[in-house]
Amino acid sequence: MVAGYQSGRSLNDLAREFGVYRRTVADHLERLSIARRLNLPKLSAADVKRAITRYQAGDSLVTLGKALNVDASTVQRALRRAGIQIRPRPGAKCR
Repeated sequence: MVAGYQSGRSLNDLAREFGVYRRTVADHLERLSIARRLNLPKLSAADVKRAITRYQAGDSLVTLGKALNVDASTVQRALRRAGIQIRPRPGAKCR
């Protein structure tokens, strides 16, 4: 678990592998005095600008996520923070 975390794997990933809760992994690391990584922004300002341009040109959140090596939800949050209206998913029912 420690080696995985120190090599860059996430708490969630390790929790899934070991069949425990994320908090259990964090507690284990804390007991061993393993320093936690900071939650740095996943996207730089330049990445967000690129994502805005491509999203407004029609790229999907999934496509942008793959291009930026992050999850689509990370792109969605960044776009929302930048004031961009998110399009409904194709086939999603509007309320």
